Amino acid sequence: DQRMSDQNTPVVAFIGLGTFASHVTGFATLIGVNVANLNFSNALAALAVPAFFLLGAVISGLCVEARIRQNKIPHYDYVMFFCCGLLLLACVMGRLYSFDADHNSMHLTSNFILLSLICLASGLLNAALSYSSRATIRVTHLTGVTTDLGRGIADLIALRSQSAGVRDQEIRINFIRGCTILFFVSGSVLGAFLYHAFYFNALFLPALYFAYSGF
Repeated sequence: DQRMSDQNTPVVAFIGLGTFASHVTGFATLIGVNVANLNFSNALAALAVPAFFLLGAVISGLCVEARIRQNKIPHYDYVMFFCCGLLLLACVMGRLYSFDADHNSMHLTSNFILLSLICLASGLLNAALSYSSRATIRVTHLTGVTTDLGRGIADLIALRSQSAGVRDQEIRINFIRGCTILFFVSGSVLGAFLYHAFYFNALFLPALYFAYSGF
């Protein structure tokens, strides 16, 4: 499943680098923390890393949504192959260089390039799947999905008097949201096991899956 495969990547980044690599909210918080501590190099890194997430979303939008609006064939394959290449490059870097994985500090500058690669891949995939699922699926965070699930459950309670077709549609959407959360957690568990067994080589698994998805 695409959601489980992609969640391997943020977990590997968190264990190997000591910080999440796909959560823009967290980086916005880190900017404030580092500025308050007068650590401007880390503040700049915390600002720049999520910019790569944004760049990935822009590139994905050009490959998919923009082409659909122009009545052209969307290139999901380009997005998947690009993600594959980025993760393979991150895997090679993880083997060649040493990174700071101290979770009690925020040494973003020493991990900047690898974090940026993973953020770029996350932005690419999140934007592509968000558009294709009509914003039903997010593969890099759960806040929105959990909120939508809560709203969906409330809608189901309120729709008791509605037609069976309306209720079935709402049940299907909530099922997808629930599966997204389940696969997200399952991917986290799998990613943690893979990192402890293979270090940054664990990134090969999602990279190969993205390559397969591109064909």
